[in-house]
Amino acid sequence: MLPDKDVVDRLVDLRAEQERTLSAPPLRANFFLRCMFLSVDLVYGRQRTLARFLVLETLASCFYQTLGKLERVEAFLLRPDGKNSRGLSARNLVGCIQLGRSGRDLSRWHFLLLTDLVRQQKIKLDKFRYSFLPAVMAFKYRLFLSIVFWLHPDWLLGMTASFGSYLEHQYMLLARENSGWDTQAVQSRWFECYPAQRTLGDLIRRIALDQRELMQSFLRRDADKT
Repeated sequence: MLPDKDVVDRLVDLRAEQERTLSAPPLRANFFLRCMFLSVDLVYGRQRTLARFLVLETLASCFYQTLGKLERVEAFLLRPDGKNSRGLSARNLVGCIQLGRSGRDLSRWHFLLLTDLVRQQKIKLDKFRYSFLPAVMAFKYRLFLSIVFWLHPDWLLGMTASFGSYLEHQYMLLARENSGWDTQAVQSRWFECYPAQRTLGDLIRRIALDQRELMQSFLRRDADKT
């Protein structure tokens, strides 16, 4: 999924959206999410860098993949009344699957864009820390999130929204901390598919808005019990 063309085409003051985001705290994170954030801080440091966001996007995909890959199993567990054993209706189940797929696709675009930026800036990444270790972390988190989904789907929806809120704030903080990016022109091979931005700062803010839109979608789905 790419950002809504209608939203992108409107004149959006990205700097104003940055202040809007940072004027309020992110959604409350539960114990598991706080442990996830802490593990990233311990391994990669707390300094916000493009390389660090590659890891965060890898972890974000865990939430979306969990929702997308359980669709066949859940469909078979639907009761005659149209709900599964945890009371999730077929309509809500399909909505969760669609959101999971959209989030997964958008996370892939963000990962591709960040990878291209890292390449352009000639940032050397250690394969163990930025390839092997994130893959191991993602595998463990997917297992845990699968259990969470089986126990209570709403918990996973809420956690996904909270993670998206965290990412939105982190991206906006990254843009604010690197004010020089507001005058640095940006190009990417992926702008043929993803909405092009004039500066690196605006690209980071646009990715942050993607996270906000995803977060709001999961919050709406979490509130929809029908």
